[in-house]
This record gives sequence, C-alpha cells and structure tokens, in this order.
Amino acid sequence: MFGSRATGRGVRALSDLALLIDSPVELPLIVLPDVREALAASHLPFSVDLLERRNADTKSLTQLEPGGMTELRPLSAEHG
Repeated sequence: MFGSRATGRGVRALSDLALLIDSPVELPLIVLPDVREALAASHLPFSVDLLERRNADTKSLTQLEPGGMTELRPLSAEHG
C-alpha cells in the first residue's frame, strides 16, 4: 500500500487506496482485471488503484516515497 492512505498525510475523502502488487511470479493476465472488477463492485468508500511492480515503469517506481509504503501480507490458512 502506498500513497496518502499509507502515509496518513494528505488523505482526503476522495483519496484512493493505492496498492502495489509485488508477486514473485508473473500473474496470469486475467487476474488484475478480475481484481479491479471485484474492487469496483465492492462497497469500499474510495476507489482502489492497482500497480503491478513488474509492469511499472521506472519513473513510477522511483516516485514511490521511501518509507511511504505499508506491506500487506495475506492471512495464513489458519486465519481464514
């Protein structure tokens, strides 16, 4: 997670939730559109912006503020 919602600085009511996907393996092409569709259909009170690290240009990655990211990890099977 990065951006204003990750840092807590400059968050506004319409600020999106910015997520950087850093997968150790290449994701199938269908995954991100499915995730975007599910997020759009969700009841989150803000939009979600997805950026996949392996497809991001260098400029986008260098603009991410060091220390302005929060790592989110999936819950293990015992928590689900």
